[in-house]
Amino acid sequence: MIVLPDWLWWLPIGKVREVSPQTLRGWLAEHQAVQLIDVRSDLEYRRGTIGNSLHIPRHTFRNSPAVDRLDTTKPVVVICLRGLRSRPGAAWLRSKGYDAYTLQGGIMAWLGADLCLETPQNKE
Repeated sequence: MIVLPDWLWWLPIGKVREVSPQTLRGWLAEHQAVQLIDVRSDLEYRRGTIGNSLHIPRHTFRNSPAVDRLDTTKPVVVICLRGLRSRPGAAWLRSKGYDAYTLQGGIMAWLGADLCLETPQNKE
């Protein structure tokens, strides 16, 4: 049996379910119960995020107590800059029973759709 280093779990390999910026915007506008997790670096996050996203940097993701506090009955959208760093997080959450997605194209697609970022209100 081959044992891989623990950090390899985060490689953006495979398909995950995606949500478009327009669909996410609609969910937020309709006040649907969706949980947002921003896995970008501290600097990227402080520059602006979507809604009231939890900030759980990818290097702390699997061990973060905030992940344990997520509601399994509500969808989770994992956000990064271009939609690559979020894939493993969404896949891992799905393997744990969450209805998880990644934001298609990430923050860049969100901005490209003329949608705005907000100043973060919380920090995990």
